[in-house]
Amino acid sequence: MKGIESRTEKTGLLLNIYDREPGEFTNAEGKLIKYEAATVIVLLLLWDSKGSAQKIKVDPSAAMNIKEQTEDLAWASLVKVKLNGKEAVSIELIQDPFSKFF
Repeated sequence: MKGIESRTEKTGLLLNIYDREPGEFTNAEGKLIKYEAATVIVLLLLWDSKGSAQKIKVDPSAAMNIKEQTEDLAWASLVKVKLNGKEAVSIELIQDPFSKFF
């Protein structure tokens, strides 16, 4: 299935939002990968033929707003994430499938 995502937004099921600590690891090729502390959104992308989750780093200036917007959303809510480069700058709820129950 061919994707219809643009470079400026991603649509998918919201699996998690979390704050990660800085760290490092060695990848399969033996290269040391370092990363800084960040807020991360985990989405199961729609239209992704592999069915894999994607981690999207949140722009630090948008982190508080995105956390507030998603605070009461249920797991697997359908959302659209707007990007600036590779970082999320906003999130929009499309549908919360469990809102009737919780």
